[in-house]
Amino acid sequence: MCVCVSGIVFSVLIGRYGCRIVTVVGGVVWFVGFASSSMTPDVYVLYLTYGIVAGRFICAFVFAVLLSRGNYV
Repeated sequence: MCVCVSGIVFSVLIGRYGCRIVTVVGGVVWFVGFASSSMTPDVYVLYLTYGIVAGRFICAFVFAVLLSRGNYV
């Protein structure tokens, strides 16, 4: 479900800013969420950092890569 909702948002961002920018920003935010989840003191913060931040922006990263493959190949 999150992929479906995020796909709509990230497709608008890809249309406005381009695949390259969304891929880089999505990868950086995913890395920050993934790295910060390794230092969490509580399981609820882990849900926030890994589940929402890293999960949402890995969708941006993958979605932009798949769209760029269709646009440039």
